[in-house]
Amino acid sequence: MAGKAGLVQNVGGFDRVLRIVLGALLVVAPPLLGWSPWVSAIVGALGGIVFFQGVVRHCPLYSRLGVSTAGESR
Repeated sequence: MAGKAGLVQNVGGFDRVLRIVLGALLVVAPPLLGWSPWVSAIVGALGGIVFFQGVVRHCPLYSRLGVSTAGESR
């Protein structure tokens, strides 16, 4: 099913929740643990990407590989 941005939703269920939780953790944890600013920025950026993919329910890599964890169209 295509989302508002025209992207096919290919992330669903447990995969979506895992991405949102893991993304938020990767954004928040490094600075709290005292990691260097550069490492915190890189890990935080990756966490932001993972979080965003969970929110919009689209993964570009899944699209390339033809994989979908989303159920049938609603």
